Amino acid sequence: MKYIWVVLMVFLFPFTCLAQVRGKIVSVSDSSCVPFVTVSAFDKTNRFLCGVHCMETGDFSLESKEDIYKLSFQSIGFEKRDTISPLGFKGDIGVVVLQSKVENLKEVVAVADMVSRNASKETIFITDSLRKGTTGAIELLAKIPGITTDWGTDEVNVGKDKNVPVIINGKEVKREYAISINPKRIKTVEIMRYPAGKYSEYPVVLNMELVNDYTGWDISAFSRNLYSFRNKHSNREAMGANFTYTFPRVNLYGSLNFTHRQNYDVLGYEYSNLGDVTIKSKAIDYRKPNMSTRSNIGSFSLGTDYKLSDNQTLSVQVWIETKGSKQSDFFSVSNRDEKYESNSLDDFNTDDYTIGLFYKGMVLKLLNLSSELIYNRYDIHEDRFYSAKNDVARTPYKGDKDYWRYYLSGYYNLGSKVSLWADYTQIWKDYSNSDRNENVLLHSSKETRSKLMGAISYQPFRNFNALLGTHLLTVKDENQLKTVSEKHTSWMPLFKGYWKPVKWMYLQYNYFCDVEYPNLDQLSTVRWQVNDVLWHRGNSELKPRIMHYSEITVNFVNIVKIDYMYKQSKDEIIDYYQQEEDKTYQTQANCNYRHNYLGMEGDYNLGKGVELSFVANYQWYHRYMKDDTKHFGRTWYLDTQLLWNVPNTKLSFMASYFLRHDKLPLLQGKQYDEEEKLFIGTSCSLLKGKLPISLEVSIPTSMISKKTYTKVSLPNFAYQTYGDNRVNAFVALISVKYSLGKGKTTKLNNSKNLDVEK
Repeated sequence: MKYIWVVLMVFLFPFTCLAQVRGKIVSVSDSSCVPFVTVSAFDKTNRFLCGVHCMETGDFSLESKEDIYKLSFQSIGFEKRDTISPLGFKGDIGVVVLQSKVENLKEVVAVADMVSRNASKETIFITDSLRKGTTGAIELLAKIPGITTDWGTDEVNVGKDKNVPVIINGKEVKREYAISINPKRIKTVEIMRYPAGKYSEYPVVLNMELVNDYTGWDISAFSRNLYSFRNKHSNREAMGANFTYTFPRVNLYGSLNFTHRQNYDVLGYEYSNLGDVTIKSKAIDYRKPNMSTRSNIGSFSLGTDYKLSDNQTLSVQVWIETKGSKQSDFFSVSNRDEKYESNSLDDFNTDDYTIGLFYKGMVLKLLNLSSELIYNRYDIHEDRFYSAKNDVARTPYKGDKDYWRYYLSGYYNLGSKVSLWADYTQIWKDYSNSDRNENVLLHSSKETRSKLMGAISYQPFRNFNALLGTHLLTVKDENQLKTVSEKHTSWMPLFKGYWKPVKWMYLQYNYFCDVEYPNLDQLSTVRWQVNDVLWHRGNSELKPRIMHYSEITVNFVNIVKIDYMYKQSKDEIIDYYQQEEDKTYQTQANCNYRHNYLGMEGDYNLGKGVELSFVANYQWYHRYMKDDTKHFGRTWYLDTQLLWNVPNTKLSFMASYFLRHDKLPLLQGKQYDEEEKLFIGTSCSLLKGKLPISLEVSIPTSMISKKTYTKVSLPNFAYQTYGDNRVNAFVALISVKYSLGKGKTTKLNNSKNLDVEK
């Protein structure tokens, strides 16, 4: 241990030779931090010594070879402040309060000035002008450029990325609760693109940081309903309630939700086996669906945050979810000269329990720590039936999952330009499948994952930032089919760069990796019958998929964003067909994958409450196994939305159009998918904005056929399915919400931090 201290002293010695001054800058209006304030230092003669821009958190640190006697603070929207110390400034000077003058700025100017970007994220500092007219986080997010929301489903989209996760203060919560948060509680919104650490499996994550001095309560309830006008009628009903009650040191929150879904679809197929057996279903009609899924989901969450100090919080959360689902298919089949009916049913029930312990805090005002320990228990009871003619096949089994995850992350500021970041994740997972009738173990799998990440961030000036790091991933896997456990180690580099050479343009570059692990169904060797000639089973030999990404983005601010991405993997997981004796199995395999993406995005304020956004891209890719033929594919994509917030009213109108045309390469065939949606909608707020109501209707279109195909061909086996996306192309979505609440926050009205009611 003494050697570690010697190394640290040697490393830190150069910094001790400098006059160091640090502090935190906040706004007098709401005690929130003021980002990127210009801090200038002067000597006794008022000679300029040095200067920095404070960080997003309002923290700043100055280093000078000479003593500092005067500090000057300047930022757009705030009064300039000069402070003088006859004895000189040294060490931590505490909180510096700036007087706001944003009330004289127009809304669009205030919004623009409260956005900051670096290589890792984009931070939007929430102002009262942004909060105006909103009762929930979902409405606030919709006002941020680059973010769109779906009125009917409450999905949050960022550019091309759909239904992105929304977290609070860096930790996971129930989605329904997150999007219902009172906007008065929200301090900043962070758009984290391709985040490292525990959220690395998501391309985009939205993190909402809350103000730390809000007290009061909020209750919200919602109902979202979807109805199809086709026969048979698909429908989806969701309802729930969320609450938050905040004391000076304790925050209680929770949610209760229920969802019912009945979805109809249409599918046809044709199989040929060993060259002499052909099975063909009746021709499909999208007005007469032959597939249905019925599900009921109930969920409950409860959490509490306790402030150990002003900079440290301990949290506990519990999630409980139960789900019951029935998937049934009906086909009229012809096999040569024989005709009969075939049916399949998948009836399963699951119980999902999670408990989490979280810590977040700041040590020595420079080291930010976060840690969590999560346990998850997952149980499934499933019955699969297949009947044709007089034959009935039944596969009853139960599955269990025990899952532990420990996470530790540290962020340390070495002055105002350099930061260090490290995190560690340890996961223990135990899967098993058993026959329920005979209580016989069918499959078991144990896995241990360790991931260590280290990174250094360098920001020499406000408009440039670079982050360099690496991940070290170790996976140890064992199951009942292997005599010895297998251990895989992977090294995954990480680089992020941000540069804004001019006011109207910035560039970003990202190189990173993410990992996707096989799930229980993919690993399990349990087999079940699909139809007369096809069976299904998993593959216990599947490896985790590591995907490498390289992306460059050029953003011409307020004009257009251009994005190019290349990604590849040697172990992508995909469906694969194998023939053994007289049976053909649908399973999974690892393969090589290459993907290119070229896209454009735009978000425009056309004036008088009219906003236009669009995403368009072209993608091309191929898959192949070692020493096999490459299979190519491509995608066309367009998503656009026009929104009109009628001035001086609580009324809004929306129109959106979505088009996607896929030709996807499989290892043994191809898959075609065409999707087109045209939505129009209106929204209004009643009861002083506490009761927002929205209605969306999809209009059937016929620019493309909306037909879908999957074609697979083996030497002695051919398989084709075909569907029609017009089944649910004519639907209505109704959303109703209601919010109540009362709260207050404290203000800094002078340097002594006196509390006053808002």
